[in-house]
Amino acid sequence: MPPKSQRRRILVDEFQYRLLAFNVLYFFILLVVMAAFLFVPLMIKLSSSTLPMAEREEVANLILSLHARLWPALAVAFVLLAAHSVLVSHRIAGALYRFKAVFRELGQGNFAVRANLRKRDYLLKEAAELNAMIEAVGGRLGVAADQCAHLEERLNGAKTSAQQGDLDACRRELAAMTESLGRVCASLTLFTTVRGTPAGGGENGAASPAPSHRTDGVQGRRT
Repeated sequence: MPPKSQRRRILVDEFQYRLLAFNVLYFFILLVVMAAFLFVPLMIKLSSSTLPMAEREEVANLILSLHARLWPALAVAFVLLAAHSVLVSHRIAGALYRFKAVFRELGQGNFAVRANLRKRDYLLKEAAELNAMIEAVGGRLGVAADQCAHLEERLNGAKTSAQQGDLDACRRELAAMTESLGRVCASLTLFTTVRGTPAGGGENGAASPAPSHRTDGVQGRRT
């Protein structure tokens, strides 16, 4: 969970600052356009030397009336727009903040983490897809981990049998180890590296030696 101090902040993510800046920019562009359409024709008409004094006074009063009514209304609209922008951005930034925390946990090997969003947050469908992916990958890794534990148990049994000179028992343990190794390789072949090479091993299902290059991530194979 994010720290409470960050939850108390009005803006908690760089995305919110950018969104608010764009909204402010759009508002001022709209403001300039409205002012140009409302005041420029009146100012041109007022500056005409052929305009009678009575009509000039009427235009001046109209300009003053627009100034008195327009700017307060636009100020209220600006405050409402900014508040709405922050509210909407919170529902997006909150989800992104949680996604980042989940990604950090996954990078450290914690597949028990889930993206738990608030009911009013956006990206709820994306969070559900992310959780389904974590559950699927975590399940496959769990199967591989269980098989590795079983393989380690068989290896210890083979060592004990070899030390006692029981060759038949040692052969049985080696056969069980081969079977367990095949299951581990089968579990790992559900993944492919970024280079498209199966992660579990070679053509015959045996474990491949560790590659000299480093792969920076894995992606699930489509079945």
